[in-house]
Amino acid sequence: MEIYSVKILFKYEIEDSDRAIYEESLRLFYAESLDEAFDKAKKMAMEEEWEYINVYAGKVKYRFYENTEAFRLFDDLEFEDGL
Repeated sequence: MEIYSVKILFKYEIEDSDRAIYEESLRLFYAESLDEAFDKAKKMAMEEEWEYINVYAGKVKYRFYENTEAFRLFDDLEFEDGL
């Protein structure tokens, strides 16, 4: 297996607002291919989605937006997927 770095883009949406905030996150994955790394990243990102009520009583949704980039990295690094 090879190691890939995947850039995941998350989006904060605020209820009744046109504003949105984006957050980039770089994650490492063991995968057999670039496509598998993208798939693993998307699955992990969707499991991290959540909602909360902000201090102004508006609902904020934190959602997976897209995987934007991926790169093959080293072969001898030890880690857990997504960390």
